[in-house]
Amino acid sequence: MNWSRNNPLSGWLSLVLAVMHAVVWQRDVHQAESLSPLAIHIILRWFPSLTWLLLAVSFFIRSIFISPRKTLANRIAVAALFCYATFIVAFIYFRYF
Repeated sequence: MNWSRNNPLSGWLSLVLAVMHAVVWQRDVHQAESLSPLAIHIILRWFPSLTWLLLAVSFFIRSIFISPRKTLANRIAVAALFCYATFIVAFIYFRYF
């Protein structure tokens, strides 16, 4: 069985991580609530979960096997990369500035 093609196991694992990030509120993010602007607070709180959710959607679309949908899956994966990069920049800004 080819795990990367027709088995959405990666999608399910990413979905579990997205739910975990949404439910478990990190202590640093909770402390940032009163110290940071609203936009940085939203980015620090929700973008990791959004990243994993977008990756899960990308994996599920990729497991369908229809060729035009692979470009859609790639675009969603790039959106996940953008969300993660935005989170990293906001985290560095909150931590060091």
